[in-house]
Amino acid sequence: MDTDGVENFSLTRKNLEVDSQYIEQQLMADRTSENLQNQLTIDIGRGHYSIAGKALTEESPEKKLENFNQSLDALGCTALQKKAIMEICNQSIFGIAMGAATKPDSQGERAITLVCPAAQNVSYDISCDNGEFRVKAQCYKDTAINFNADRYAETSELIQEIPDAYKSMDIQLSLNIKPSGEITAEGLNFYVNKSV
Repeated sequence: MDTDGVENFSLTRKNLEVDSQYIEQQLMADRTSENLQNQLTIDIGRGHYSIAGKALTEESPEKKLENFNQSLDALGCTALQKKAIMEICNQSIFGIAMGAATKPDSQGERAITLVCPAAQNVSYDISCDNGEFRVKAQCYKDTAINFNADRYAETSELIQEIPDAYKSMDIQLSLNIKPSGEITAEGLNFYVNKSV
């Protein structure tokens, strides 16, 4: 591939260090004030969801949510597992992952500074094996999604100027949910690419 005259050209991406204990602590904390059922109702209409290998394709978010609940029930999902799955299967999980990839300050607080000024695609794949559920959640953002030539130069400049700004961001989580509702992080990847 000819890259003469192309500054900062790269096909590589960096895997950020992620604190899996932070993710588990956040997911096991009392999150009732976040109204995650309402967030799932919003997000289910704009993300890709599949349960036991079958995509939920209903047009209306209400019908999709109904199928979501029925599919979990058909797999023998406990009430505590369903609560945990609903808390995972919305965009808040990716904010938690961003916090886990951010170093805490001297008081232990995590100010999320990671940014990717781009459209995103999110997916949640739910499966069950011997009564234990697994959710694979992915958020992929890239400035090439819904590319806008007028904003490209501005976005490229922003990405190069801000240390925690990236051209693309790919967050992948694999979480297990026991019948008791306990969530464990089995796999975590947080890839970023600064090259534009």
